[in-house]
Amino acid sequence: MIDPKFEKITAPSLTAAQATKLRNGIARWGYDWSHSSFSWLKEHLKTELRRLQRDRCCYCRRPLRFDKGPVEIEHVINKAASGAYVRFTFVLRNLALACKDCNNGKGQKVVLRAPLPPRSAYPTSAAPFLWVHPHFHDYSAHILIHDAWVYEANGGSREGTAVIDKCKLTLLSGIERANRRMLVESCDGFAAALPRAVEMAGDVGLDALCVELSPLLSKMMGSCGSPSKAEAAIRAAHAALQAIAGAAKGP
Repeated sequence: MIDPKFEKITAPSLTAAQATKLRNGIARWGYDWSHSSFSWLKEHLKTELRRLQRDRCCYCRRPLRFDKGPVEIEHVINKAASGAYVRFTFVLRNLALACKDCNNGKGQKVVLRAPLPPRSAYPTSAAPFLWVHPHFHDYSAHILIHDAWVYEANGGSREGTAVIDKCKLTLLSGIERANRRMLVESCDGFAAALPRAVEMAGDVGLDALCVELSPLLSKMMGSCGSPSKAEAAIRAAHAALQAIAGAAKGP
C-alpha cells in the first residue's frame, strides 16, 4: 500500500491582518477569484496548503510539482460566478491544492448530496458530501492506494468511488508508469539511472519496480547486461539505501 501522507487537511489559517485584508477585498471586488487584489491570498494558500498536505494532491495523493502549471487551488464546491455557491469562493475549508489532472477531471461536477438552503453557511462536517472532502473525510477510510498507483474504493465507499471515477484515478497507473520510464531513460547512463529508479520503489513497490524497469536498465548496462543482472542491481541498491536509512534512525 502507498501511504497517502495525510488523512485530512487542517484548515489553513490567516492572521487577523490578513483576515481583515480579505474582508476588505471581498467588500470592494466581490467574489472575483481572478482579481489581482487576491494574488497575495493565493500565494499564502499555496505555501500553507503545501505544508498541510505534505506536498501531495488532495485527491490522488501524488507529489505536487513546483513548476507553475500543474498545481492548482481547488474549490471543492464550485466557485463559478453564476453558480449558487459563489459565496464559498474564499471559505478556507473549501480550498485545497490539487494536481492539474485531478482538477481537470473533477471540473464543476456536483459534490453535494443535496442542494444547500439559500444563504446557508459552509458545511462543517462530511455528511452533506457525496465526495471525499479533503478537510472532513479520513482519506484511507474511503480510498486505498496500492503499489503502482492503483486506486480502490475502501469497502466500496460511494465517496471514494466518486473521486476515483470523476478524477479518473484509474488512468494514473499508466501515466505514472510512463513517467517512471521517462525519468530513467533521461538519465546519463546506468550509474545515474539505477539510484533514480530505486528512489521510486516507495511508490511502486520493489517487486513491481524490478519487473517494470529491469529490462530498460539492462539495456543501459550495455553488452554485459541482462534483466536478471539489472534486477539484482536494483535490489542491492535498495537494500543499501534501506540500511543507510535504518542507521540514520539509530537504535
